[in-house]
Amino acid sequence: MTTISIVLACAAIAAPAPAGTVRSQGIFVLDHEGKSVPPDAFRRGLQTSGLAFRDGILWSVGDQRSNFPSYIFAIRPDTGRLARPPVRIEVPARTPETEAYPSRSNPDSEAIACHPGKPNVFVICLEMDGDFVVELRYEPEKERAAVLRAMRPRLDPPAKPFRDDTNYGLEGIALRADGKIFIAYERATDGLPRIYEGTWPETGCDLALKDMAIPFDSVPPREGKGRWNINDIALAKDGAGRDVLVALARDNERLVVIDLEKRTIARVVDMDLRGTEGEALHWVSPEGLAIDPAGGKLWVISDPDSVTVPSNYRRASDAAPAGLFLDLAPLLFAFKLRDIVP
Repeated sequence: MTTISIVLACAAIAAPAPAGTVRSQGIFVLDHEGKSVPPDAFRRGLQTSGLAFRDGILWSVGDQRSNFPSYIFAIRPDTGRLARPPVRIEVPARTPETEAYPSRSNPDSEAIACHPGKPNVFVICLEMDGDFVVELRYEPEKERAAVLRAMRPRLDPPAKPFRDDTNYGLEGIALRADGKIFIAYERATDGLPRIYEGTWPETGCDLALKDMAIPFDSVPPREGKGRWNINDIALAKDGAGRDVLVALARDNERLVVIDLEKRTIARVVDMDLRGTEGEALHWVSPEGLAIDPAGGKLWVISDPDSVTVPSNYRRASDAAPAGLFLDLAPLLFAFKLRDIVP
């Protein structure tokens, strides 16, 4: 069950002040049998990175430290359970289109989007081994997702990751039906994210992207939260029918609505992400964002801390994680889309 509360505030001229706060009570994401996927010394549970919506199902991908690295997860939005066992991303044959795909068993998958014109076709981002945009086809009968193309995007101007840490690279992706593609770069050397745009190539592996110069530095940081990160993006339409891009700012625990015509930040909404019983949480790490325009829903999924041991992902009232927080079970949150994008 989700509780929404909106507190209106006056918008600044240069950049919008936070338009209010939305609260959601999460549900734990469990495997297809309703069990958690506990971490071990290196692997950190499901590690759901990125989120997409298609045909009544939420889709995510396991990142580098997942128990299922580079696997596709199909999640039931009403229960949080996996609809089926995780499906491995594979390269059926090395071709000129797939030869660049990293050969390691756990490439760092960081975002997922549905191809709007091709059923069962998804696009994901990789980082750490170099920034890649990968097109793949989900093949349920073979229990695999087959890599079709692996592209190294050309960023104009190029971006270098924050603190030269390659884990701050490509973190969000969205495709529009007219062939426009948007890519989020998590945080560059100046401490700010980037949004790039380009045209999706129907053939070949050349993907040229240009910085949209979105003024993230015009928005004051959220008090008591971390610095700017953009960890996922999704397309939506506002009440006037115009295309907007919704961005998930993980460390700020905010949703940012970007006006694609004016290339400005139109709205900033703070999130109050709660546990399954409505309790306050210490560190949520929201990393995935998906939208169902027809159903008027927006979902956010967490990717619990994969570095700190024991994790700082816990109830705010607990000194240490316990129960499903100790198992690093992700949390799934639901919102009304019109509370984010009027």
